[in-house]
Amino acid sequence: MLSYSRTQGLALRDAPRRAGRFLAGMLQLRTVKTARNGFVLIGVGLVAAACRTSSIQPDSPAASGPAPAVEASPVASAKPPAPAAPAPWMSAAAWTEAAAIDALAQNCALDVPAPPEDEGAESSPLACALRSEQSCVYEPCYFKETSCKDDCTKTCGTCEAACTTTCSSCKAPCAAGAAGDACRRACASSTGTCRQACLQRRDKCATADCGAAAKACGKSEAAKWKDSGCTGICPKFNKCTLACHEPGKGKPRAPAQAAACDDACAKRFPKCDVQYCSLGTPPEPGAAGN
Repeated sequence: MLSYSRTQGLALRDAPRRAGRFLAGMLQLRTVKTARNGFVLIGVGLVAAACRTSSIQPDSPAASGPAPAVEASPVASAKPPAPAAPAPWMSAAAWTEAAAIDALAQNCALDVPAPPEDEGAESSPLACALRSEQSCVYEPCYFKETSCKDDCTKTCGTCEAACTTTCSSCKAPCAAGAAGDACRRACASSTGTCRQACLQRRDKCATADCGAAAKACGKSEAAKWKDSGCTGICPKFNKCTLACHEPGKGKPRAPAQAAACDDACAKRFPKCDVQYCSLGTPPEPGAAGN
């Protein structure tokens, strides 16, 4: 048999009581503040942590007191600043004007802003680029004329680049001081004449040359339309395509079905550019726009 001393007996006798107090303490949930401003709940040997996303450290004053109130920004009552006035040379009507020459004396490579896209806005008379116009109808000859004008603009830009190169070479030997200023202004004057000549050639290209090309295109399209037997076909084609988009048996046609029907209508007139019928005006006498 096992024998116990009095001390061992008392310890054994008190063991259940101590265990009960231990378990009671474990069952009592306690809240402990963590080092990252979160909380840990301890109980029955399980630990649950709920951490905040705040990055404020415990030693930070903000962690121990309420957050300071954020004052609303006062509404600005002052009006926005007015846009800067354009440089004087940008108001010139030609590169040969004094304001333009003065500017070229300072900078050979003056850059003129692109024409504005706003309807009715005017472009700078110093710019090579022309205002682009859009057409909402099918006009192959108009597109040809527009493409021609784009080529005129590119040629003008190449011409201006050559003027700029010559200007820089002209200014290179100019000395400092008043004598140098006179030298640079003489170079700028020659450059202004050069760039204005570029614009004059651009104007002739865009009006006379491109206009003639568009006129010749119109005659060619009309002859081709007539020779292909296309005169008078638009009412028939439009009636055919209109039926393609009408409901079939009380139900709307599927887009793919309607598109296939449109193609079938166009195949009835294989030699004709039927886009004239649906999107423009056929090149025939007395034709009205669609």
